[in-house]
Amino acid sequence: DIVWAGASAGGLCSVLAACGVDFQKAMHAAARLCEEEQIWERRLGLFGVWGDIIRRWLDIVLPEDCADRCNGNVALHVAHLRLLKKPKILRETSFRDKQDVI
Repeated sequence: DIVWAGASAGGLCSVLAACGVDFQKAMHAAARLCEEEQIWERRLGLFGVWGDIIRRWLDIVLPEDCADRCNGNVALHVAHLRLLKKPKILRETSFRDKQDVI
């Protein structure tokens, strides 16, 4: 068995791989969203819109059963940043549903 693990872009790749997402289709979906949001024309690019676009993209490309596919097979490392405190690093390996994965 393979356990996929990562943080940030590595976390995204881990989830996509564990779910058997076609990377070409995922890339085209991302490009389409960027065109729709006119990212290439924005002076600040992805600043201020990155999170919403990523969530929409994942909702498009991930299968409905992604939580089942990721449970026990994907470990996401999430940093909770707190003002004037050391970041708290969590390791997520259990997901309730698609929105929980996203």
